[in-house]
Amino acid sequence: MFTFIRRNIYGMEKCKTRFVKKFNREANARVLAKTKKILKESKRERENPTIHKRIRVFSAILKQLQTKPSREEIKFEKEMTIQKYCNPGCKGTVYQEKDHSNADLEKMFGTYGKHKERIIRNFKKSAKEMRKKMKDGFYSHIKPKVKSKLIRDGAISGCTRD
Repeated sequence: MFTFIRRNIYGMEKCKTRFVKKFNREANARVLAKTKKILKESKRERENPTIHKRIRVFSAILKQLQTKPSREEIKFEKEMTIQKYCNPGCKGTVYQEKDHSNADLEKMFGTYGKHKERIIRNFKKSAKEMRKKMKDGFYSHIKPKVKSKLIRDGAISGCTRD
């Protein structure tokens, strides 16, 4: 039992340090490359009047992507990645193994006013369906190649549809 706990703790630390940093770096590089590609293709099609707006939008996105992110942005990105890929049991997500308590749901949806009950009912229904689609801590619709790469890189869970 202690060996399992030790391995699990080591796996969590490995996931939180190595995997998160590598995953975020690769994801940012993919987004930057995709944006550059779209901008390049848009500039080729300058004759079309709707393309000018597209060029302005993607130029602004590219400029923002090339600036250094703030500490808060880096921290938020890291927390989201940890919640998706270093979260055994997917605690605090739709994919959570156990039902959400009423206090948690109240905290999540308390600001919705008169629509709160309907939203909570729909959330419980979709959460039940999502839990059925989990296999070994990973969402079942994650492609096997992607899943094996995530595991190889150090991910513990796959609490996401991405």
